[in-house]
This record gives sequence, C-alpha cells and structure tokens, in this order.
Amino acid sequence: MTAVLDHRAVRTTMPRSWVRRHPLLVGLLAFVALSFVWFHGVWVDPAHRQVGQLGDPDNYIFALAWPPFAIAHHTNPFATDYLLAPGGANLMWSIPPGFGLLLWPLTVTVGPVVTYNLLATLSLGVSAWTAQLALRRFVPGELGPFVGGLFYGFSPYMAVHSIAHAMLTVAIFPPFSSCSCTRQRCGNVGNRRPPASPSAHWSRSNSRRSSR
Repeated sequence: MTAVLDHRAVRTTMPRSWVRRHPLLVGLLAFVALSFVWFHGVWVDPAHRQVGQLGDPDNYIFALAWPPFAIAHHTNPFATDYLLAPGGANLMWSIPPGFGLLLWPLTVTVGPVVTYNLLATLSLGVSAWTAQLALRRFVPGELGPFVGGLFYGFSPYMAVHSIAHAMLTVAIFPPFSSCSCTRQRCGNVGNRRPPASPSAHWSRSNSRRSSR
C-alpha cells in the first residue's frame, strides 16, 4: 500500500517540478497555444482564410510575397508598380521588405497567406514571452512575470491591431530595450538588494546607540 502511494506521489510531483524548472519554456508554450486558440477560426483552413478583416491584411500579404519576386526578377523590392498603377506604391508603409526576405523560405514553402497567418498569430505569443523575460529582471518569482507577459501580449492594443495590422503586434523590441536601458543605468536589477525601509533604518540606528 505504501509503495502504491509513493508511486502516485511521484507521478503528481513530476509535472509540477518540471514546470518550476522550466518556467520560460512553459510560458512560451502557453502563450503560443493561446495565440492559436485566439485565431482558431483561421487555422481550420489557413491556406484559404486570413487573420483579420479585409483591407490592410491584403496589403501585408502582398508585401510579404513581393521581395522574393522582386529580387528574382531584378526589380526594386522596396516599391512596386503592381499596386496603384501607374504611380506605384511604397512598400515601406506596410511591412518592411526585411520581413519578406526573412520569411522568404516560409513564403515559398507554404505560400504568403499561411505565412501572414503565422506572423499575425505568433507575434502575440512571442511578444508576451519577451515581456515575461523582461519582467523576470524586476519581479520576484515566476507567476508575476508570466501574468505580466500575458497582459502585455494579449492587451487591448494587441487585440485590436492583431485583426488588421500585424506589423504593429510584433512588439518584441520594447521589452528588450527596457532591459537594455535598465542594465546600462542600474546594472543587474535582479541581483540588487531593495532599499531599506525607514523603520528598518530607525531600528538599526537605535541598536547602534544602545550598544554604545
């Protein structure tokens, strides 16, 4: 009987200990899973459905597909006359060509629509995860940074722009820039001791007087 109970205890404690040992991996998996749940209707048929409404997402999809096409045909990847002819369009107003070049292998493999859906979906989860990384420098424990990342990656701002402006939901740079600025000005915040409270300072000064 004791052996059976011990075996059950090991089974119940192993998942909890694994979660505690890998909080960042758990956070990343949770945020990405929530992102796909967020857009679950699209991922029923991602090749024929797109994240968001009609309009701006169509321009983003074209901007993702244009740089590989432009380079293959020796034309300008930053502008195109396939839109708004004859004057053309400046693609720097939508998605910078760097995204199209970076996602070139994925676009060629699965197509621009699925690539855009992945960009719009994963931007929420990855942005939330970067916020979790940044908050671990300031907040003790693991639950607080996880909740903060959740509120950052799925905030009203992100929810509104995720259906129309995927470029604005790639919000991974603010958390990293805040960590960089804090490291330059204050050093490693996570290893600093918090300042003593006035009551602690008063008790310390009284103890010194009494010792004299």
